[in-house]
Amino acid sequence: MASIVYYTDSKTGAVSAYRSEAVWNAEKGYSVPKRTYLGRVDPETHEIIPSSHKRGRPTKASGSDKLSELQAKYDAARHELQELKQTSDELKEKNKALEKRNADILKTLKSMHQQLGALIPKE
Repeated sequence: MASIVYYTDSKTGAVSAYRSEAVWNAEKGYSVPKRTYLGRVDPETHEIIPSSHKRGRPTKASGSDKLSELQAKYDAARHELQELKQTSDELKEKNKALEKRNADILKTLKSMHQQLGALIPKE
């Protein structure tokens, strides 16, 4: 049966989480824990921040890099929204024009129907 084991670094105070599973060692005659690194524990929420399981320390992006990346995403989304609004306005105008045209055609057809009805003799 597996369990989660927490270790605290005495120098930094960082808490690491490991998955521990007991494995029987027949030669020694007792069980030995097999541990797999899961990640760090967030000191505020106490949730495990998963490890990427890659060797070496990942490079941290600076705060300004993240900010500029978020700003670029925001600008792209805002531009896309403006384009969608413009397309929506254009479609609304086309719809109004088509409704007016349909009303004119319907009016013409009604007029023609009345004129033809007057010309056809009733039996």
